[in-house]
Amino acid sequence: MHKDITLVDKRAISEDMERLEKLGLVEDIADLLSVMQKKGHKLANETHNETYDLVNELNQYLHEAHLQLRKLRTKLSANELDTLESPSQPEHPTSHH
Repeated sequence: MHKDITLVDKRAISEDMERLEKLGLVEDIADLLSVMQKKGHKLANETHNETYDLVNELNQYLHEAHLQLRKLRTKLSANELDTLESPSQPEHPTSHH
């Protein structure tokens, strides 16, 4: 039996695609941030005196950004799982003749 895609289904698909796109962007940012953190740690190892405090502060901000990205990734992933676990209800009940 062929089932037409309803407007509700199209919206759900669109929302899923948007969520996956956002999750992909978060992953891209996380990859870039990881590189930045490695460079920051290297800079901290090579820096002394007053400049070290500035580098250390930068590394703390990078760490906070990493934690924020983890929260965002978790939230987006949880929303994705919610969508998968709760199938969309039909717009109109089906009737059998």
